[in-house]
Amino acid sequence: MVELVVLLDILAVFIGVSVSATRGLLAGARDGWLPRRLATVNLRRGAPGGALALLGVVYVAVIGVSNLMPGVVEMPGSPSCLSTYAWCSTFGIFCLAAVYLLMALGAPRGLRAHEPTWLLWPCLLVAAVTTGGALFGAVYQVPDPTVSVTYSAMGWFALALVAAQAVAHAVPAAGHRG
Repeated sequence: MVELVVLLDILAVFIGVSVSATRGLLAGARDGWLPRRLATVNLRRGAPGGALALLGVVYVAVIGVSNLMPGVVEMPGSPSCLSTYAWCSTFGIFCLAAVYLLMALGAPRGLRAHEPTWLLWPCLLVAAVTTGGALFGAVYQVPDPTVSVTYSAMGWFALALVAAQAVAHAVPAAGHRG
């Protein structure tokens, strides 16, 4: 029974990630931050076709890497499918915490016109300490291969920052559309 619950949870996570990732790619492409081809939508069903195609390529790449280079995500004593799932879910959780931290740090700028401003700072402090602690815990004394997830996520964030800066300089109004 436990195995069935775990399998259903894995499927729910897969569906949630797939839906949110394709919609995020679609929104990024429509706002000019990503290639326009990712903004294509199936006229009959309304599904983001370009984003779905990219996500399919990413899924196939993850399956290929986990099968061709099992040492990258291998957890000693665990089947390869569990190791891959654990690696990907840890990656997602770390990225979510990092995004929350970035949102907390950006809150003073985005909420500067809202009242009461005095309440903003304690909320920012709680959010930054909580997410900062989660990120620190994801790195401090974490053994391989789990710690490689954190370093991979940091690499992707660095790449995303460089890409965002390049796009922002190429299209200055891309982030200011309504």
